[in-house]
Amino acid sequence: MTRPPILTSRSIAIAETALRAVLTRTLCGTGLTFQRWVAMKLVADSMTAVPVTTLVTRIHDLLKLDEPTVLAAIDDLQAMDLVERIGHKVSITLRGMSLHRQLCEETGEISQRIYAGLDPDDLAATHRVLTIVTERANAVLAERQATDRA
Repeated sequence: MTRPPILTSRSIAIAETALRAVLTRTLCGTGLTFQRWVAMKLVADSMTAVPVTTLVTRIHDLLKLDEPTVLAAIDDLQAMDLVERIGHKVSITLRGMSLHRQLCEETGEISQRIYAGLDPDDLAATHRVLTIVTERANAVLAERQATDRA
């Protein structure tokens, strides 16, 4: 009897790459890269203006980007009139909110197609496993950063 395949870093990477490609295709023509989309989404999903330091930390935690790269993405979004940076805070513009809404509708429809028919218990288990994998990978990164600084 053959064992079913197990979840590996490779299978996670293949799924992530496919999902990223779908999103990248959806972003075509908007001027948004994946990094800009993540930054704009974090700002748009906030109910108030987001402190730049908070945004840098969140994007670093999500995408493992350094501060200059995050700040460049914010500057790009501001140049595109999608966010507004006033002092030390960033907020979404009307143009940004409109684009955010449009893209959320598109990605929501695509997500429904992708996840259609999958067992909710399987999805919940996958979420739990990926959360643990992410926490452990972040712990390894933190250990390596501490070692690199020592």
